[in-house]
Amino acid sequence: DIMSSPFCFYLSVAFGLNLPPVVFALQSLQQDGGGGCEKVQQWLLVNAALCIVNIVMAAYISNKVQVEKGSDIEQDGTVYQADFTNTRNNSAARINEILCHDPIVAVYILIGCAYIFWQFEGLSRNDHECDNSSFVSNSLICDFIFIALGGSAFCCSAMCLWRRR
Repeated sequence: DIMSSPFCFYLSVAFGLNLPPVVFALQSLQQDGGGGCEKVQQWLLVNAALCIVNIVMAAYISNKVQVEKGSDIEQDGTVYQADFTNTRNNSAARINEILCHDPIVAVYILIGCAYIFWQFEGLSRNDHECDNSSFVSNSLICDFIFIALGGSAFCCSAMCLWRRR
């Protein structure tokens, strides 16, 4: 159950702060921002795509870190004990394996660097003459809060997982 998971906090931060910029981008598509707003519109759409990647990767990483304990198996009257590779001692090893050796996460780290760069690009593209500028401002607020809290939320969730096992 995701709500009782140690990664509920991390997933809440990731979803809660990355979903609004996607909504803002969709809202801006429905609104004519006036002439010269193409750069603002482009920024919002690319930012929405990056936010979707953040959401998907938060779910991916959380799922990979939280390996459920296997159950004992009875075969031919003999009980075989499940492999308990997800004990407290192995939680840190799993996190290390995922963050340092998973090729999908390696690509995500590069995308994360581009995401941070893109936020600063958004600051320069936020044209207050454009009707869509409020969408950019609101997206930037969510994005910078995610940059500040995302890593901390992941670390807190990882510590909760470690303490729980």
